[in-house]
Amino acid sequence: MMTLFKKALLVTMFAALALALNVRPAAAAQILLTHSNINGTTQTYATVDYTLSGQTATFIFTAASGYLLMDSSAAALNINSTSFTESFLTPPGSFKSWDTSNSNIDGFGNFNLALNLNGGFGDGTSSLSFMVTNTSSTLWSTTADVLFTNTTGGSALSHIAPIALGGVCTGFASNGTTSTTTIPTECTTSVPDGGMTMSLLGLGLGALGFGVRRKK
Repeated sequence: MMTLFKKALLVTMFAALALALNVRPAAAAQILLTHSNINGTTQTYATVDYTLSGQTATFIFTAASGYLLMDSSAAALNINSTSFTESFLTPPGSFKSWDTSNSNIDGFGNFNLALNLNGGFGDGTSSLSFMVTNTSSTLWSTTADVLFTNTTGGSALSHIAPIALGGVCTGFASNGTTSTTTIPTECTTSVPDGGMTMSLLGLGLGALGFGVRRKK
């Protein structure tokens, strides 16, 4: 016969198992911002990593090497909710305001949440992180529920600047396209290309060296 102690132990074990099964780890996703109006090259200008835990999504915007996030719409998203709140664990020192006006940003379509920083290039940063909590009755189940795309295919955007140009050239990057096709004159020279030029140069020099060796 099962003793009272064994019964209690089994109940405790089943309760712990049920609790463990109901606790789901935070789901994760990543967005690459590869389209920009400062450079005709398709490359990664910034990344957006986010996780979902319950009804709170945590976002981390990270500028690619050679770039900064800056100024108005330093980070912008299309939050798939009719009601949400935004917050920081630690606000950036240059934080200015949140914008939920659902405005069109430089031809990349509308975004219903934007994080604005003070100043310009001098107050730029390589990374921004914040949280968005869904407070509507339509719940998020997976990371796929958190964002939606606008008419240009964009769900995330950043205001960026090439560090090498010291703030002379600024623009925006998104995972969607833009109706603004003219690259500003100040951005047509010396914009970082993610190392593509150096890679091609290295391949060219390697091929030249191989040809010289073959001739010998």
